[in-house]
Amino acid sequence: MAPGERAEVVIDFSAYPPGTEFILKNTAKAPFPNGESVDPQTTGQVMLFRVVPSTGTDASVVPSTLTSVTRLQNPTVTRVMTLNEQQGATGPVGAFLNGMSFHEGEATELPTLGTTEMWEIVNLTGDTHPIHLHLVQFQMLNRQKFNAKKYEQAFTTANGLMPATSYAPVAPKPYLKGSAIQPDPNERGWKDTFRMNPGEVTRVLVRFAPQDESEEFAFDATAEPGYVWHCHILEHEENDMMRPYYLVAPSIAAAGASAVAPRSAERAEAAVARVELGQNRPNPAAGSMEIDFALPRAAHAELRVYDVLGREVRTLADREFAAGRSTITWDGTDDAGRRAPKGIYLYRLRSEAVVLTKRAVVF
Repeated sequence: MAPGERAEVVIDFSAYPPGTEFILKNTAKAPFPNGESVDPQTTGQVMLFRVVPSTGTDASVVPSTLTSVTRLQNPTVTRVMTLNEQQGATGPVGAFLNGMSFHEGEATELPTLGTTEMWEIVNLTGDTHPIHLHLVQFQMLNRQKFNAKKYEQAFTTANGLMPATSYAPVAPKPYLKGSAIQPDPNERGWKDTFRMNPGEVTRVLVRFAPQDESEEFAFDATAEPGYVWHCHILEHEENDMMRPYYLVAPSIAAAGASAVAPRSAERAEAAVARVELGQNRPNPAAGSMEIDFALPRAAHAELRVYDVLGREVRTLADREFAAGRSTITWDGTDDAGRRAPKGIYLYRLRSEAVVLTKRAVVF
């Protein structure tokens, strides 16, 4: 099990006398599967079970067989997505989906409400990522190994350096190796988080409809602000392995791409209806970076940069701004004009009693 995964497990303790203890252990290296071993005295121990005397008749009913799962089939769309890491001098400095950070460009996934899609997720990183979709559950089809080096060359040719502002999918078929690997026994049911192993293409079937086979959700699933898919490892989803997706009503999807375009305009218009702070570009940055923010009306705004200890590094703005979007450039120096050291910084926008903070990486 990876971070964010859930399981229902039945354990029969009836054969063990009171006082017997069992420890649920974690033996996974971190990062998984080729990182450092866990400490068996700390992170190697998850939970203690202690058998106690019975307090009455055990009325538990354990099913002899698990309920069968109706398998999804006949996907109408196949999407190719990638898991990417940007390497720095001492290791990864950024994690991305489709080579893009969360705020870059438009959403690249716009599934039609009620349809089933196959997502082929290509892991170009060196470790396993538990990928989670909001709103829906899904089923794993299989996994298959691929030539990561050749695929990454093709991906870079198609998409350029990360983080990219758009995404050009690269089909994995020419780079596949061996036969598809069937899901593990504990992966053959409905899930909302699956392990995506390094050097593998993981194929999942996603039905963008209620899991209980109701015809529709009890709410407008196409409404703003939409949903996200992301890695469930905290350091990854925060830096910056998360992307938005939006559901499209069947009538709009049938009308073609031009009918979907107004959603982008609506999102842009809605963004200026409240104070917003964008992700710096580029991120990570080797020198200067641009930071966007939006104000719903003319107002005073402060934009300041802090180090991870909370010490102010640079005041970028402290004045009145017009309504709409503004862009501020930080040249990577502090208030005294000295070059800021490499590392992680926080930039904070304060306006109209709203305080928003984002993280930037300088390398």
